Amino acid sequence: MGDYDVSVRLLEYTRDRDCKCDGGFWGSCGECDVYFQICLQPLSPTQGRICQGNNQDDRVDDTHHFLFASALRGHDTYTWSNVNGQPTFQISVNVFDYDSIGDNDDLGVTSYTYRGNRPTVQTVTTTPGNKNMRYKIEKYGE
Repeated sequence: MGDYDVSVRLLEYTRDRDCKCDGGFWGSCGECDVYFQICLQPLSPTQGRICQGNNQDDRVDDTHHFLFASALRGHDTYTWSNVNGQPTFQISVNVFDYDSIGDNDDLGVTSYTYRGNRPTVQTVTTTPGNKNMRYKIEKYGE
């Protein structure tokens, strides 16, 4: 058992067009203003979640699809260093819609459990569905 580093690079966000974000009082339909919180949950041994992001200022407005590298440059990669234990962990990505009036909307969460020797580029769907995200996980050291 040793320490390891994890790097998650968010690649692409896709959401089906719908009227669940920024809908007006008169039946208008608006796109989402999305921002993210990324959490690492070490599983061996079990430790507390370590979260990053969750900054509504780092968002993409009026969108249902974008590539992180161009839309959120500098906010597409998250790294955790010197994680103790076996390289077994869960990554969760929470997606929120920013609202300037009222509470922000929780658009869903997606999670992936890494247990070694798994593909590192994943396309996952949030719960509830219809929101897809691709991300790349890199693990360093052991």
